[in-house]
Amino acid sequence: MDRTAWDDRRAFSEFVRANFQLLRRYVQRRLRYYQALGMVQRGDLALEDVVNEAVVVALRRLGEKSPSRGFYPWFRRVADTVLRRQAQRSAARRHRLVSLEEPVGLTEEGEPIRLQDILPDPQAVFPAEALERHEVQQALDQALQRLPDEWREAFLLSSVDGYALAQIAALEGRPPEVIREDIRLAREFLREVLVSSAVFRLPDDLLPHEYAA
Repeated sequence: MDRTAWDDRRAFSEFVRANFQLLRRYVQRRLRYYQALGMVQRGDLALEDVVNEAVVVALRRLGEKSPSRGFYPWFRRVADTVLRRQAQRSAARRHRLVSLEEPVGLTEEGEPIRLQDILPDPQAVFPAEALERHEVQQALDQALQRLPDEWREAFLLSSVDGYALAQIAALEGRPPEVIREDIRLAREFLREVLVSSAVFRLPDDLLPHEYAA
């Protein structure tokens, strides 16, 4: 490994230690989006596994090419690739699952027990409050994913993660005035889309509480 690659890896390791929660929240948001689209079922993927694999892959790739704009945009691209790959593996595993009709045991009377007899009904009706919350979250996920990547991340880093303009500019490797405009455009777009959807109104400076997790 040449000196540049070694220096990049050492600097990235320090970046991860200083910003691990930021990286974790990014993966968490992307995982939630995949779940909203039905590409991943809840419980299929462990958040920490995705984050850890993304960090390992990013470190390995630093030996091939140095990031041109900074570690955070670099990590996002790597994390998206890792998440897509894990989602594909998860889907393949689900396809190999046994049929719901297949017996998995016997009752005391010797009657077969089938998966469909013990699993909750996936068509069961949600309570009204849970359904409304699900619709709000899904609308927000879908609206956010319609934003250009740079708008979305600048907006979330500001509104959800609480980073100052200068901090976001440093993370993104772009001028503060550009970041400010990205945030403004993202907020206007989200307000227009979400209000027109009649699901909820987006406050000037806040997102629903679920996105601050």
